[in-house]
Amino acid sequence: MLKMPITAKLEEVRDEGDTQSWGTLSFLQLPAPGDRIEVHRGTAYAEMSVLYVLHRPVPEGKGEPGATVYGQIQIA
Repeated sequence: MLKMPITAKLEEVRDEGDTQSWGTLSFLQLPAPGDRIEVHRGTAYAEMSVLYVLHRPVPEGKGEPGATVYGQIQIA
């Protein structure tokens, strides 16, 4: 059975508490805190550890629900 992808915004949380957007990505399912995801920008790949996911539900018929995944880049 083919699953529909789930789109979510991805934000990198930096040490200073600032965030940087990595854009909107498609997932087969939303990651959970502690999961590691592979992200890329251009030709650079990085591994990100998921800190938390912010869900934005909406009343039925009142727009599209959304989610933002917050994570930190893992330095080897």
